[in-house]
Amino acid sequence: MPNTTHRSTASTAVFLWLSLCLSTPAPAAEITVAVASNFSRTAKQIAAEFERTTGHRVLLAFGATGKHYAHILNGAPFDAFLAADTRRPALLEENGKTVADTRFTYARGTLVLWSASPDLVDAAGAVLAGGDFKHLAIANPRLAPYGRAASQVLEAKQLLARLQPRLVRGENIGQTYQFVHSGAAQLGFVSLSQIMQSTPQRPRPSMQRLQPTEQQSPQLNKQSPQLNKQSPQPNKESPQPNKQSPQPNKESPQPNKESPQPNKQSPEPNKQSPEPAIKIPQPMTQNPQPRQNTNAASPPMPGSHWLVPQHLYDPIDQQAVLLKEVAAARRFLDYLKGETAQRIIRAHGYQRPETGANLSHYTWGRDVVGR
Repeated sequence: MPNTTHRSTASTAVFLWLSLCLSTPAPAAEITVAVASNFSRTAKQIAAEFERTTGHRVLLAFGATGKHYAHILNGAPFDAFLAADTRRPALLEENGKTVADTRFTYARGTLVLWSASPDLVDAAGAVLAGGDFKHLAIANPRLAPYGRAASQVLEAKQLLARLQPRLVRGENIGQTYQFVHSGAAQLGFVSLSQIMQSTPQRPRPSMQRLQPTEQQSPQLNKQSPQLNKQSPQPNKESPQPNKQSPQPNKESPQPNKESPQPNKQSPEPNKQSPEPAIKIPQPMTQNPQPRQNTNAASPPMPGSHWLVPQHLYDPIDQQAVLLKEVAAARRFLDYLKGETAQRIIRAHGYQRPETGANLSHYTWGRDVVGR
């Protein structure tokens, strides 16, 4: 009888110990993920939801897919890679830089021709042939899949050679968007997800003229200061109210002193333009807090746009791959496949890759029709 009691007590102790081990949550981990520029805001929302759900911390590094690929080959400390194409993840897989059987397509991107001017871009994109603009911004076709798609569109419309002198190249699609948003280029090819956002992106390094060769030309950089000279114009008008209210004049000039700061800072990115989009070994940026509504898309930004027909360019299927066998990173990629992340992805204007939904029937703020 005593032996039976002893065995029962031991079994109970083992059971309680196992229950305690199983119920104790795994410690929170920190992972680093390289993300294509076009997917930056979407990735921030997904990462924020993932952090809230799991307790893990996700550090995101944004840049051109080609730049990320080069950094990963050279040993950049990333745990996962969210590319804007299928080619680079496949090449990394061939070179033994990924965890086996982890590559998958998480979204299909959509190309748009966008202008900050409300009447410049027509619904058929005829402005390209009309030529009523000085500069057309595209991402670097060698580094950014959206830039390659833009080149394919211009070739399909037999406009690439004619518009070559007007093309300005962004290092990535985020920089290309900034050219158009700032007015440096009157229009440009960007991602649909970018013009569905209500908050402007931060300025990126200065633009460079796209030549038939891959050499960079400084001609456009000589013109870029002209844009900075124009930006302080609103400050010339702001002192007018100060003449009517002498007392607040001591405080009112303070905003005017600060307002030109973006122009003083704008040349600084020019010095950094030859540098990669991220720096090794600290390429990470911290995610913001989750938004209140992570599933609803914002309306398109003010301006005009042409939703480029998909038959004019190769599908922009975007793939993700695990680079290191890290449990939290694997869990993040699994989360990316889940319904919560996929709702966020669709809400930002991306398509489900398995359906290739037709965006000609897309309704702003809703999922893609035909998914």
